[in-house]
Amino acid sequence: GMRAATGAIGAVQAVDGALAPEVLGGGAPRGICGSGLVDAVAAALELGWIVPSGRLA
Repeated sequence: GMRAATGAIGAVQAVDGALAPEVLGGGAPRGICGSGLVDAVAAALELGWIVPSGRLA
């Protein structure tokens, strides 16, 4: 992980059955910050990739 700085994945959404990351400052991702990780888990749950118990589907 990394802090919320340029190049960090700061947000992730579920779009058309896939994860769509948003990179802070644009450009290529260099890592993921805490908010991006929480969003990624929430999006994976929304997509059914993670079941409510926390197991990977």
